[in-house]
Amino acid sequence: MIICAECGHKELQGALFCTECGEHLLELGGMPAVSDQITIERKPNLLGHKQEVVTRSQEIMFMIPSSGRRINLPFQNKIRIGRGEPEDPQAPELNLTLDDGGAAGVSREHAEIRMSDDGISLVIIDLNSTNGTFLNHFRLPAQLPYPVAHGDEIYFANLVVHVFFR
Repeated sequence: MIICAECGHKELQGALFCTECGEHLLELGGMPAVSDQITIERKPNLLGHKQEVVTRSQEIMFMIPSSGRRINLPFQNKIRIGRGEPEDPQAPELNLTLDDGGAAGVSREHAEIRMSDDGISLVIIDLNSTNGTFLNHFRLPAQLPYPVAHGDEIYFANLVVHVFFR
């Protein structure tokens, strides 16, 4: 069991966020390091708590607990997330096919991560996926951007992915 330092709520081992108050449960020492080149801004999350929002990054690491895969992708303009044949040139950059994405309900064109319109932070946008995108247990409305922070937990339908900026 993990005990939240903020509110004292008990969570199962491996949880990244407290379901009671929304705080991060892992200390930054247990997460991949944030580069010195990354600017961090404090913004309230959906529960009104402060969380770090990375404003620029050269690489994003996706950790997929169900398959054990860690995928490092360079961030240029956007990262498309979904399913596709690995040899297909139109396949999304974060292709969840090898992680049983189809069985988990991941759409072929599920979501994307891109720079916000004001150029201040990275955002995630659900692309009208069939089974939804959840950011830290909050279901994202389709086609609306929401800031993504270092250490966030994202569910693409029923497939959990942890996001870290390097």
